[in-house]
Amino acid sequence: MAREFKITTFTEERAYHNTAILIFLKAVKSAFEHADVTIGNSLNQGYYAYINLGGAQLTMSDIHKIRDKMEKIIDHDTTS
Repeated sequence: MAREFKITTFTEERAYHNTAILIFLKAVKSAFEHADVTIGNSLNQGYYAYINLGGAQLTMSDIHKIRDKMEKIIDHDTTS
C-alpha cells in the first residue's frame, strides 16, 4: 500500500533514513542469517551497503529476495 507523505524537517528526514536502513538490515538478515552487512554514507544524500555472504556472490535473485522481504515488512507494519 503506497502512502504519500511529506518530509519537512531534518529530524523527519533522519527518522525516514534510519527506518529504511533498519528495514533493509532486517530483510537481509531474514534472507541470509549469517550475512555481514556494512552501511556507509555516500558522497551525496544516499547510502550504500556491502553484504558479505561469506564468499558467495550476491545475485539479482538475492537482491529481489531482499526487496520482497522489505516490502513484506513494510506491508505488515502499515496494515497492523
